[in-house]
Amino acid sequence: MKNVAYIAAAAMLICLMACPSAARELVPLRPENMSCAFVQTKESVMLQEKMVSSGRMYFSSPDKVRWEYMEPLTRVFIMNGEDAVFIADGKKQKVDLSKNRMFRGISQVMMLGLSGSPLVSDNDFSVETRETDLMWEVTMTPKKKDIARFMAEVRLMLRKSDCLVTMITIVEPGGDLTCIELKDIDLQTTADEGKFDVR
Repeated sequence: MKNVAYIAAAAMLICLMACPSAARELVPLRPENMSCAFVQTKESVMLQEKMVSSGRMYFSSPDKVRWEYMEPLTRVFIMNGEDAVFIADGKKQKVDLSKNRMFRGISQVMMLGLSGSPLVSDNDFSVETRETDLMWEVTMTPKKKDIARFMAEVRLMLRKSDCLVTMITIVEPGGDLTCIELKDIDLQTTADEGKFDVR
């Protein structure tokens, strides 16, 4: 279930498409629709070999996300409003977002972003922003216990040309890393509503 929480956290951060402002806050750009390919690399302090998986992510405003692994195994996480489901081996498992502390923390951040408020406030994260010629590098350290219990740090890489998130790295308290690289980002195509079916 922890992996599902990481998926939701990554999807939320990607979909908010944050861009650093002069005030060092992250201001959500909130696209109406988005789809992209992703490559996810998991590095564990306990294992020498990296675990690599890939798939596609779909987002439809305001609160629909489909995170679909295609390689090496087929797995799907769908969030539609307050309902969520995880599909593996042809079986659906409902995820109760309201009773899970990890998801509750993620939902708090998501709602803050979707409301049009800055994504990061002094109460939620401490933020460091670094600028290179082509990218913004943003490091977010959670202050809230619900998030800090499973995320020690989140690093975002954003293209300066269009403020699109191209890479997210989630650092766990134990030192494990999950890095998600986004490719072929499409903000124009509307995903079929069936992709967000949680029944």
